Amino acid sequence: MIRKQLLTKKPLEMVLEDMQNHKGLRRTLGPISLTSLGVGAIIGTGIFIITGLAARQYAGPGLILSFIIAGLACTFAAFCYAEFASMAPVAGSAYTYAYLSLGELFAWMIGWDLLLEYSIASSSVAYGWSHYFLKFLGLFKDSAGKALVTIPLFLTCDPITATHQHADYLTATTVQMESVTALPYDTSLGKERLTLPVSNSVVHRLKEIQITFTDESIAAVETLHGKAEATDSLARVRDRLEEHLIYDPQADLSQALAGIAAGTKDGYEAYETTPVVFGGIHWTCNFLVIVVIMTLCVILVIGIRESTTFNAVMVFIKLAAVLFVIAAGVGHVDASNWSPFLPYGLGGVLGGAAIVFYAYIGFDSVSTHAEEAKNPNRDVPIGIIGSLVICTLLYVVVSVVITGMVPYVHIPLDAPLASVFAEKGLGVAATVITWGHWRGSRVCCSCCC
Repeated sequence: MIRKQLLTKKPLEMVLEDMQNHKGLRRTLGPISLTSLGVGAIIGTGIFIITGLAARQYAGPGLILSFIIAGLACTFAAFCYAEFASMAPVAGSAYTYAYLSLGELFAWMIGWDLLLEYSIASSSVAYGWSHYFLKFLGLFKDSAGKALVTIPLFLTCDPITATHQHADYLTATTVQMESVTALPYDTSLGKERLTLPVSNSVVHRLKEIQITFTDESIAAVETLHGKAEATDSLARVRDRLEEHLIYDPQADLSQALAGIAAGTKDGYEAYETTPVVFGGIHWTCNFLVIVVIMTLCVILVIGIRESTTFNAVMVFIKLAAVLFVIAAGVGHVDASNWSPFLPYGLGGVLGGAAIVFYAYIGFDSVSTHAEEAKNPNRDVPIGIIGSLVICTLLYVVVSVVITGMVPYVHIPLDAPLASVFAEKGLGVAATVITWGHWRGSRVCCSCCC
């Protein structure tokens, strides 16, 4: 009996009848609005960060194929969503589709999965938005080079991050490396362990990195934190060093360690400057994250028409920034940078596809608007497929430009696109990318609230 109840399916006729009797949602969205919502949900950090990182770390110029493969995989999923959305043009997306086809238990599970997905996605997007907003504010300085607008650091960092970065900053400024060795990724360059930094410029990727800290510096870190916390902090610092050195064998080790200290300094200062210390915890707060989530929720509550208008403005800004990147970079493309095209083989291309797949997340959100579409049977599939096609084309063109401007092994790990344009002397373009990066961090009302 219980098993039968858990697997009970909701008849499609009942869903359609409920939709006809339900008057709460207004059917105001056409195919252009739905496509715009899809593009707004998809385009974000992926095109500004993941493009450069995946080219440098996984696929090289073959990243072009990685985006095509990932887009093709998403297309099959998009066809499924489009088919379900045209069959059951109601709100609920995957939850409703599971209820119709698999039963109540699976629908319950998928419903909670969706809540978890959007909670994590909106949190990470809001965090990314706040991070790039601070960078955007940093572009405005007076004649003395001082920022015109500043926000206290303890209002820009959550307490867990601040605590970890406080410890890691102290560790990075205290610990010293005794030795660093690794094997070349390309076995044709030899199978003996290399001591870093590597003087041979032919070696541009490593594996099995082993970092040894001096006993004296480890003891100093344990004195600062206590043994348990020191162990955790040293592990985090070691992991970050390995992530950096694996793709930059020629890097100066002291500068690599200093880079980790610089990357954790804001969290350290937030921890030190917060006026709220209670129960031994230094309470910081990422106020900007709260502001962006509440703002988008308010816009969403006001109404779908207003939400769509706001999203359309954001999409216009995103597309303008992306098209500017393409137009500014295409004149600096050198075809010789595409050779070798598959430096890490087919495995690298597939690994890159797995990474850039994150850049496509969001196309499914169009199906949640099925009950607000004027002609859902036609418009929702157009919105899903159309947004996916547009974003795939943009991703491919951007990957063509970025891998053609500089050799893939020279793409910086930190802010790849902006750094590449800055190296080419295109400071204005780098500024636009930073601005577009902030505005383009998937600020989309359809999926963030």
